[in-house]
Amino acid sequence: GGGGGSPDEESNVFSSVFEEPPAVALSLAKPTAEGCTAPSAAAHTLSPEEVRWCQDLKTALDFAGIAHPNGDDFMIAQFAIVAKGNVDKAVQRIANYERVVAGEFQYRTEEAMNSEALSFMDRRFPGMIHVCKQASGSPVTIAANMVKFLPGSVEWNDENWRAFVHDFMLELDAANCDLEEVRKGIVYLQDGKGMGWKNFSVELEKRATCLYQDNYPVKFKRFYIVEAGVIIIAIIQICRLFMSKKIMSRMVSTSQADLYNVYGFQPSFLPQLFGGTHDENFETWLAARLARRAESVRVVKIPER
Repeated sequence: GGGGGSPDEESNVFSSVFEEPPAVALSLAKPTAEGCTAPSAAAHTLSPEEVRWCQDLKTALDFAGIAHPNGDDFMIAQFAIVAKGNVDKAVQRIANYERVVAGEFQYRTEEAMNSEALSFMDRRFPGMIHVCKQASGSPVTIAANMVKFLPGSVEWNDENWRAFVHDFMLELDAANCDLEEVRKGIVYLQDGKGMGWKNFSVELEKRATCLYQDNYPVKFKRFYIVEAGVIIIAIIQICRLFMSKKIMSRMVSTSQADLYNVYGFQPSFLPQLFGGTHDENFETWLAARLARRAESVRVVKIPER
């Protein structure tokens, strides 16, 4: 169910805020088969081109005296794949990651998994985060009910900022749990129905944007904002001040009906939040995918030249 005007009406309302997505984007979220994807051979296998990217990146890091992120080959491969072999870009992102994520916030996947940071946002804002069923060949999709997000209810001291960052990094680590998932990227769905200023924090948004835009290696395929209202238009205008044009171009405003009619989602793949039938516990999903990532870290190795 749902609905919020025709696509033409929405594009008129949001023409000054959202970039018009290219037609090819419509295939990104279309489910192609029932069931959650399981790791394939490609999940732990670098292509010959990717091997060269990784080798070049390791050489450049050693030359620049920059630590290897997390000290494992899988993370280097993740940076190399997201940068599509652009060594300078990958080196800069790793330098940022080591300075901010690993340095300032002292993030390590294994340690964060066994700390209070695990599912910090899910505990603070129950009902906010929802898991979508993943179709074969499609990016992982994570949904959020923004009405449940009440940043003003949290005292954002150093301990909570760190827990927020660690939790967000764990979510991204889980989404990028093997090489295939890194290649496919992530789709986010945000429900904007009833969202107001109390559901938004400029400081929190700026910190999160910095983490995924300049530090963590991730491909964001689409941000779908469902049933966006006037306040969200204002919020997006504020975000323009610190979000890159590339990130902004991936934002799509849509009605709930058009998630199905235009963008090809199916009810069995979406949670009840969007009129779907999929019901999966976020913490269970997180634990399973972090276990898959641990296996990737163990198995993926970059051959010596």
